[in-house]
Amino acid sequence: MVDVITIIAVIVSVASSTASLAYWLGRRFTEIESRFGHVDSRLGQIEDRFNKIENRINVIEGKINGVEERVNRIEERIGKVEERIINIENRIEKIENGLSGIEDRVSKIEDRINRIEDRINKIEDRISNIENRISGVENRINSLEIRIERLENAFKQFSEVLITALESKGIFTSTEALTLRSMVKTLLPVPRTKYYTWEVYERLRQLLDKDPNEYTMADIEQLNDIADLIEKEGFETKRRDLIEYAWKLRYYAMVAKVVFVYPKLRQQK
Repeated sequence: MVDVITIIAVIVSVASSTASLAYWLGRRFTEIESRFGHVDSRLGQIEDRFNKIENRINVIEGKINGVEERVNRIEERIGKVEERIINIENRIEKIENGLSGIEDRVSKIEDRINRIEDRINKIEDRISNIENRISGVENRINSLEIRIERLENAFKQFSEVLITALESKGIFTSTEALTLRSMVKTLLPVPRTKYYTWEVYERLRQLLDKDPNEYTMADIEQLNDIADLIEKEGFETKRRDLIEYAWKLRYYAMVAKVVFVYPKLRQQK
């Protein structure tokens, strides 16, 4: 556009100022017109190119507008995300503060647990010492039980020897033995439910009702076994009468063995 205007201005200036050169200009004008037509054609091409460029620019501007809208929407979303991040950060800060308090409480609890564990360790040490002392006492009790059992056996043997001696001299006769049996039958206790059961009770009655002259060593052993059950029942139920009756029953079994069983064994020999 600028070249065309310049050319026209030059032509007008030349035409007005050089009238004397009209002939020459006529020939030149034809050439100029030809060149002007060429220039005009080029200008048309340029305008077409500019129009295409403008169309492309419009398209690009439309795209830019679309991009700007998308950018605006993204910025809005970013703003919302930032707000959410700020809220999350605030919540995290509150949680961290809360965790600090919890950590302090946990530390205090751990300290208390450590103190409790120390006390438990001391208690366990004391319990171990007590258990050791109890073990020592149990060993001593076991030794005492063994000694007591030996004394009981010695007493039983002594009593049996004494009764045997008295029986051989006629001092302790079947009359005294039957009197002792009557006393044992009279004092027969009511059975319990664990060791001294009704079944044991009935068997004891059968043995006490049996003719002593028909006693065997098996019967004597059963009387002693029943006495053990009655004594065990007495210890567990803390019934002194059962314990005392068990000894009476053992004493009767000893007397019955010496007075009624031994003579038959001597005769068999």
